[in-house]
Amino acid sequence: MRHRIGMIWQYLLIGCLLSMTGCKSSHEDLVQEELNSGKVNDSLWYGIEFKMTRTEFEEEIFKMNQKGLFMESALGLIDIKFPDRFKYPVRCEFYPEFKNEVIVGMSGRFSYLYWNGFNRNYDNIVLLQELLPKFEIWFKGNGFIEMETNEPANRVGPVYVKVDGNRELKVWNDINLEHVYFSFKDLTKQ
Repeated sequence: MRHRIGMIWQYLLIGCLLSMTGCKSSHEDLVQEELNSGKVNDSLWYGIEFKMTRTEFEEEIFKMNQKGLFMESALGLIDIKFPDRFKYPVRCEFYPEFKNEVIVGMSGRFSYLYWNGFNRNYDNIVLLQELLPKFEIWFKGNGFIEMETNEPANRVGPVYVKVDGNRELKVWNDINLEHVYFSFKDLTKQ
């Protein structure tokens, strides 16, 4: 009996390891395939693009602020409100990552504007279900794949990855049920 239980645990462990390796491998394969395709997708959103200089970015943000689209959040991030594109009003806070004064990535988070811990209608689990199809509409190309990983540490559930040419988009739920985090990366700048 003990031997049988030990064997079951071994099979479970091997299955888990194989499934994690398979996800990583399929992600790595997808990245390599997309980079080899030669497709270039530098567009992020609202005129922000990979390879944009810090000065160009600041000028673009200023224009969007003048139009009332972008505000500065309390954290110093760019804040966009989506009052009617989702079931409930949503906010997005983001900021790009610069390398040598050029945009090479962008990270941020979405949350329902009226989120509170007592109303499950505003949890990030609900928002993620709305957000993934929107990302696929906003960023044409491949669909998302599910990837089990240990990174980032503050997440719950899988990381959803979408790779189109040089642009990688990762989306995941935060452990606190409020935010859906995302990050864009220019894969040619690794």
